[in-house]
Amino acid sequence: MGERVILLLILCLRAMLGSANLQPHDLKITLETTHEAVNAKEIIPLYLKIENVSDHRGNILIPYGQNTGKVLFQLRVYQIDSRNKYALVYTSPLNLDMDTSNYKATEGFWQLEPGESYTQPFFINDFKNARKRVESNFTLPAMREGKYAFQVIYLPENSIYFKYAFIKQETPDPIPEDDVESYPDHFKWEGSFASNRVEIQFSDDIHSSFQPNTKHCSLCKHICKEHWERVKKKWDDRSKEILHPGILWVYSGPQAVLESLPTFYSYDAILLSESGIQYVSFNYQLGKIFKVRSRLSSIFYAIGFRRSPFKTSKENWCKLVRIAEW
Repeated sequence: MGERVILLLILCLRAMLGSANLQPHDLKITLETTHEAVNAKEIIPLYLKIENVSDHRGNILIPYGQNTGKVLFQLRVYQIDSRNKYALVYTSPLNLDMDTSNYKATEGFWQLEPGESYTQPFFINDFKNARKRVESNFTLPAMREGKYAFQVIYLPENSIYFKYAFIKQETPDPIPEDDVESYPDHFKWEGSFASNRVEIQFSDDIHSSFQPNTKHCSLCKHICKEHWERVKKKWDDRSKEILHPGILWVYSGPQAVLESLPTFYSYDAILLSESGIQYVSFNYQLGKIFKVRSRLSSIFYAIGFRRSPFKTSKENWCKLVRIAEW
């Protein structure tokens, strides 16, 4: 019995050590935008890409419907003067401020393979959703005309799950808390990740260009009108991969599902309609159980058949069953 326990502990330790977690130099944080000049009152889209540039897989922390607690991402805005000097004019709060009456959730783990990346969207001045989806929204104070630089700070150390995602795995020996300096090869958190700065020109003469474009795309026409039943008929897996003007961002979906059938999984998307940005979930059913066949199978089993003469389930069956707004 004791040998089995020791063997189990060795296997568990090996599994933990084999899944090397990412360190600061393993990640590349890049901020991008589709607009170089905007009106200060329009919605400004930004996209933060977190890329694993190492040769091993590892976990990062991402918002998972995060609407309570400390933020994982902080926005900083700098004003650029005529001498190309940067002055910090806005820093977003470190704690979330939103309506938590409907649900409460926190951050989650996301595993990145070598060379793989995760993209987190941000929509500046999305007043309609400002208190509904805080992890994707920032509201700027009144901004004058001029040139500004945007930067996003990634703050996984704010999470209670931080130590499980970002830890050193080279050796099983723990680091003594009172003698950390004697172990330079061990991972120590070196501070937050900072993205590059993206420069955007603010001008009152520019009209909002953040509008849905439904030309030559029937799917985008239905998204624009928020006809979700029609969107469901037009939507397929290729819709996530092909660029559509009405699709601003699609979350890749869960990295694992339950083994039992039928099971359900969903992924989130951010769409652009006539009324503004819409957050929706695409809910799928995986696998199908044939109720009548299952009942007949139990009867066949009762009279002596050890194997059903027909299939009672369909494992590779997949159907989009619902599109729900957040």
